[in-house]
Formats: sequence, structure tokens, C-alpha cells
Amino acid sequence: MTREKIKIILVVVGILDLLSFYRTYQIAQSLPEVISHPNIILILQIILVLSLLASGILSIAGKRISLLLYYIIGLETLRLIFTIRVHRKYYK
Repeated sequence: MTREKIKIILVVVGILDLLSFYRTYQIAQSLPEVISHPNIILILQIILVLSLLASGILSIAGKRISLLLYYIIGLETLRLIFTIRVHRKYYK
């Protein structure tokens, strides 16, 4: 893959991350609730939403670190949320 194609892919991924952030930023607005009543699911959701913002900006800027940020923080947070919810559903 050429450098130009990689740059285009990074910009597209960045735009998609920012669109996802725009669609879910209401979760991040619940930060005062997290401070007053800590909830692990809500904390993980806020981390996920903020990672979308950071990886979107870094992707559009052409930084490859954005992919690492997306995969490590974003996907691991999703896995944790899924694991906790499944555990709560089946192991009450």
C-alpha cells in the first residue's frame, strides 16, 4: 500500500470516529453523575467515547498512533463492557 492510500484511509477512519463521537457524546455529558455515583459501566463508556474523539483527531492529522489508541483503548473497553454485562446477566 502506498503512503497516499494510507493517509486517505487514516482520514476516513478519523472522520468515522468523529461521527461516532458526535452520535454518542451524550454519554460523556454524564461525567458529573460518575463523580457522584461511580458506576464501572458508565466509566468505561465515557473512556470509550473520549477515545473516539482522540483517535478521530489524531487520524485526521495523519498520526499512526491513532490506530493503536483506537485498538487498545477502544476495543478493550468494549470487551470489558460486554464481559461485565454478560456476567451480570447470567451470574446474578
